[in-house]
Amino acid sequence: MLTNKHVWEINNSKLDLECYDSKTFNAETEWKIKLYPKEYGPGFGSHLSLYLALSNPSTLSPVSKIYAQITLRIVDQKQAKHHFGKANY
Repeated sequence: MLTNKHVWEINNSKLDLECYDSKTFNAETEWKIKLYPKEYGPGFGSHLSLYLALSNPSTLSPVSKIYAQITLRIVDQKQAKHHFGKANY
């Protein structure tokens, strides 16, 4: 199993855009983290959403399969409220 770590620091306390993308990083495939400050989907406006996304999915073959085990963490350095979620894809 390949283990990678990527840290994305956000210094914008307003988070007034609809979506923020991290810089692309390589973990055997090119990835990026997507942040939706006001949720993306049914909880719009009440939650923050964080996703791991392929940086350029159109470069993959339609029959490609990628399996990933991920942990996404949010570290709030001001209020010490830390959250994380794990997923297998």
